[in-house]
Amino acid sequence: MKFKLYETLGLNKNDDPNQQEIKKAYHKKALKHHPDKNPNNKDNEIIFKEISNAYTILSDENKKRSYDNLGDENYQEGNQNDMNPEDIFQHFFGNNNFGGPFSSSFNFDFNRKQNKKCANITKTINVTLEDVYNGVDSTMKINVKNSCLNCINICNECDGRGVTQILRNLGLMQQIIQKTCDKCRGKGEIIELNKTCKKCSGEGTYINEHSANLKISAGFPNNYKTSFKGLGEQPKSKNEISGDLIIQINVSDNKYFKRDNNDLYYTYNINYLDSILGKNIEIPYFNENIKLNTKKYGIILNKNEYTIKNKGLPIFNKKNNYGDLIIKFEINPVKLKENISENDINLFKEYFKKLIIN
Repeated sequence: MKFKLYETLGLNKNDDPNQQEIKKAYHKKALKHHPDKNPNNKDNEIIFKEISNAYTILSDENKKRSYDNLGDENYQEGNQNDMNPEDIFQHFFGNNNFGGPFSSSFNFDFNRKQNKKCANITKTINVTLEDVYNGVDSTMKINVKNSCLNCINICNECDGRGVTQILRNLGLMQQIIQKTCDKCRGKGEIIELNKTCKKCSGEGTYINEHSANLKISAGFPNNYKTSFKGLGEQPKSKNEISGDLIIQINVSDNKYFKRDNNDLYYTYNINYLDSILGKNIEIPYFNENIKLNTKKYGIILNKNEYTIKNKGLPIFNKKNNYGDLIIKFEINPVKLKENISENDINLFKEYFKKLIIN
């Protein structure tokens, strides 16, 4: 007596496989021979149909018992042309959205949820304009709270799927009714705290300290962001992967300069006489002081802007390139005497003419 249906699923009838083993065998064969994975292959379509037929019989205990007693030659199972192998496949795996055709990678683990990335965490760090000028190179200590995955186990009620299934026979077809697993509440996993656990001592969580190097080239913009992979939100389940830590850089205001991209603006208060005659001034510029005499600009006009080339901030990721420093002079107002003689006015005019080069 022959039992080809077992061979079709890669099983041996003499081993008396149980329903779990039959399901597992169909799972493996159906994935391998699904038409979407083997397009335009007529022979494979026949094999896929045979696999589906074998499963519909062997997965039904009454049909399986009858088949085991009669064998291939004597067992008859209605009109096989009415069977839709694709319906059986979809009922078995549930309403998964494979995309089309079927999936380019086809790397599905249908007994487990696919890995889900945890959320990223964003933290803001305040730095100074001096940090922008010099660049940042520092080591940070980051404490990350972890859920203890050693104390998390696959739910044995739903086999980690988060849902339980009830099979309803409809002739050659089977209808699978799914509902959320009562034991794990749809998570697919259950927490079993263990006081002897070396990681969490039965607390369920533990802290890991990480050392991370924050290195940013000089001239970086305000609100610049950089990320540290895996230091964000941590998995609370074995089917999750760590999120990332996003560091956002906030540049604090500077008491001397206003920033405009790579240019710096500096305001200097000067009195009226010095604006005409000139004055030696010093501008605090990070690691040095810029010295200059305003006489080089001639008579300083109120709120006019004067540029010193290449004394701004470094241009981000461009070596030896700098913005400009723009100086804006504000002239302190002066008050003249109410009664100035004609003679004083003439003397002032004569003296003023001697100072001006024609």
